[in-house]
Amino acid sequence: MIVLGIETSSYCGSVAVAEDDKILGELFFDRGLKHSSQIIPSVKNLLSTIGLTKTDLEGIAVSEGPGSYTSLRVGISAAKGLAYSLDLPLTGVSTLKCLAFNSLITPYPICSIVDAKKRQLYSAFFRYTLGGLERVNDDIIISMDDLCTSIEQKNEKIVLIGDVLNLNKSTFMDRINGLVLFAPGHMRSPRASSCAILGVDSFKKAKRDEVNTLVPKYIREADAELIEYKR
Repeated sequence: MIVLGIETSSYCGSVAVAEDDKILGELFFDRGLKHSSQIIPSVKNLLSTIGLTKTDLEGIAVSEGPGSYTSLRVGISAAKGLAYSLDLPLTGVSTLKCLAFNSLITPYPICSIVDAKKRQLYSAFFRYTLGGLERVNDDIIISMDDLCTSIEQKNEKIVLIGDVLNLNKSTFMDRINGLVLFAPGHMRSPRASSCAILGVDSFKKAKRDEVNTLVPKYIREADAELIEYKR
C-alpha cells in the first residue's frame, strides 16, 4: 500500500511516501518558510522525484498532535484537502508515536516528549514487542519535574526522544542521567516517513478518520502517577 505522510508539528515540516514498510522518498521544508505555503508544492516535487503521481497514492496519513495547534492545523487541512480531492482514506497518527518510531528497536521503554510550553511536556511511553511498536500509555501533558520523578520511581532505563532535548537535555541529565538513554539529534524531530509507515499499519487495521471530523489532538493535563509502563 502506498501512503503519503504529512508532518507539520515541528519547526521543520516534511512529506514522505511509503510503500508498506519501505520509504520511497522524503522531503523536508525550509525552516525559514511557512508550512502552509510548502506542503502541496513539496508533495508535487516528491512525487515527481520518485516517479509517482497522485493517482498512485492509496492513502493519506498526517501527524495529528499533540503539539502546536496552529502548525498541526495547517498539515491536517492539507491532508484533508488531498484526501477529499483524490477520494483517498485518511488517518491521523500520534506525533508522539511518530517520534518513538524514529528510534532504533530497543528492549527499553521509549518516552516521547514534545514541548507544551511553560516547562510542560506532551508525553507517552512506547515499547517494541514481537508485534512491533506498541503504545504503553495514552498521550498526556506533564511537567518536566513530574516526568523525572516518575522515571526515578520506576528505576528502569528508558530511551528519551524529542527535539525538546535540544534545549533541555541538561535538566534531565541533572535528575535522571543514569536512567536515560538520549536519542541522537537526528532522531529527535517527528518525521513524515514515520507517519507514512504508521499510516500504512493503521489502514491495514482498518483504522481511519473522516475528512470532516479529523482535528488536531488536544491533551488535558494529567498527574504524574498516570505515567506507567510495563516491565
